[in-house]
Amino acid sequence: MALPQFFIAGVPKAGTTGLYAALIRHPQLFLPALKEPKFFLSEGRPPRHGGPGDVQTYQEHVWRRADYEALFEAAPATAVRGEATPFYLYNRDAHQRIRRLIPDAKFILVLRDPVDRAYSNWSHLWSAGLEKESDFLAACEREQRRRAVGWAEFWHYLGLGMYGAQVRDLQQIFGRDQLLVMRYRDLSDEPVATLDRVCRFLGVATGVVGEVPPENVRAYVADSPLNAVVRFALRTGGRVGQHLPVPVRSAASTPLLALLHRNRQGYRNDSGRRRPRLTPDQRARLLPYFADDIRILESVTGNSYADWLTDRHPHHARREHVARRRERRRCEGGARPGRYRRCDEGPAQSANRRGQYIVTIEKLLLPRWTDSATVVEPPEPTPGSWAGAPSALYADGHLYLAYRLRRPVGQGRGFANVVASSADGLHFRTLCRLDRVDFGGDSLERPALVRTPDGRWRLYVSVATPNSKQWRVDMVESDDPAGLAAATPHTVFPGDSTVGVKDPVVHRDGARWHAWVSCHPLDVAGQEDRMDTRYARSDDGIRWMWSGVALTPRAKRWDARGVRVTSVLASDGTMVASYDGRATAAENWEERTGVARGARAADGSYGALVADDRQPLSSPYAPSGLRYLSVVALPDGRHRLYYEATRADGAHELRTELVG
Repeated sequence: MALPQFFIAGVPKAGTTGLYAALIRHPQLFLPALKEPKFFLSEGRPPRHGGPGDVQTYQEHVWRRADYEALFEAAPATAVRGEATPFYLYNRDAHQRIRRLIPDAKFILVLRDPVDRAYSNWSHLWSAGLEKESDFLAACEREQRRRAVGWAEFWHYLGLGMYGAQVRDLQQIFGRDQLLVMRYRDLSDEPVATLDRVCRFLGVATGVVGEVPPENVRAYVADSPLNAVVRFALRTGGRVGQHLPVPVRSAASTPLLALLHRNRQGYRNDSGRRRPRLTPDQRARLLPYFADDIRILESVTGNSYADWLTDRHPHHARREHVARRRERRRCEGGARPGRYRRCDEGPAQSANRRGQYIVTIEKLLLPRWTDSATVVEPPEPTPGSWAGAPSALYADGHLYLAYRLRRPVGQGRGFANVVASSADGLHFRTLCRLDRVDFGGDSLERPALVRTPDGRWRLYVSVATPNSKQWRVDMVESDDPAGLAAATPHTVFPGDSTVGVKDPVVHRDGARWHAWVSCHPLDVAGQEDRMDTRYARSDDGIRWMWSGVALTPRAKRWDARGVRVTSVLASDGTMVASYDGRATAAENWEERTGVARGARAADGSYGALVADDRQPLSSPYAPSGLRYLSVVALPDGRHRLYYEATRADGAHELRTELVG
């Protein structure tokens, strides 16, 4: 009995055709000439109804057991047999059918950003003349109705992208060791390494195949009057063609498809239009649909897919992916196939020390949204209404949190800083509230809560000077946090007419204090949102000395307009910081979170930070702000994160996660 031993099981429009074409060249592998037999998609004869073109596709299924086994009869006795039906991952019945016949089967899963995949899926059917809906989002809205009346799985633009639940269900049946999960761009960005990874997973020689053929991409078809007529003819002919033999049907449809795809040059047709890109607005509309499932995928695989939760233009995805791969390569290797090695699993002691440092960056410093919870709701459920800008610390068995409350411009702006305490890090009791009128300011921004060596409490408060663009930082001090509201403010970072200073991160080690302060140049009217971060030192945390620029924006990057350090972890002469960044003035107030690294000098000061080439983290809800990250080390070795994030209604809330 000849049956496959592995499957390229997912997902459609994610490079499975190219992977199949590459593996079929390997002398130790055997894949049939028919790429998608689809045998396990049905129990017996496939359906005889569906959407446009579905019945014709069903007629091509290899559904008889004898016919399916015949596909593998020519395989050499020593060859590893496989086939490529990318719908197996999505079809839960297929999981069970494969389990009954091939319990030790291996699965190769190629996953693509689900929004990009859905758009490519729609474009494929549109260009084939089968999709009637010319608007991508409108086509997605039709999905439930189409599924209800039995349209085939290839019409499930959104459903096919719910990888988290799919991988979880498949893994529960076959186990993690039988699954290899990869990214779509791995095939094009690193074909040799990716194909070797697949070969190791399948137990065959590496270094044999190193090229992935071009993707399965149809020419784009513009929405012109002539093309509309041709598409209508194809859909109508499809209903008739299901009753005709395949050769007759193909002979009838081929001239229509040729007419539809005429003048193909660089994916142009008669209208001269290139394939349109997915727009940021379309992406933002669909991201919330996938957000929870992406977190499931991260939990199941142990990999981060945070870049899929951003609203960046798909044109940037490939370039950003290469940067991410460079960073992840530091942690890759030495693990069983299909799994990234934890960075603290290296055998050498030095590798362990470095590994622990990287784990802090990946697992402790950065939010993953998984199991996160809302700590403080915004004052109102409207854009411009915020609860956030947190600063947190652990002391005396409790977590203490300072944060800012804000209303929209013209309705109060940053009207208060609040200090609160909690035994569990989730439920806080307010200890005091400091209002902007107490500081004579137009607005308050992020506070910084710290504990002095003698056990006193300090709060550094960012204050907007009335009728100007200037900001300063005041400090209040008390024997206990509840008394901070009654303390007398003292200005510690005054700012001036040339620069506004705010949002400090204050850190103390040994006898020295350190601060990273957000600075806004005021030399160009209308561009006061520009910002960098500057470093200062002090012996007492009151009188400070500026010691240079710590972090600057990067031209033509996601942080080109401004950068603001939000949290610092320092150990063994090195430091890692989270920071907020934005590319344009329009992104003001909706910054995203990145990572930067630095080192400590011989005199105990900290030098300039260098930003990582990684995709920033963002909220799954447009316009995607995720900022003011505060990291708190707990006695049990874990960390609690607090940050401000955009909600679905456009307001900002204060969220927390327990990690480590």
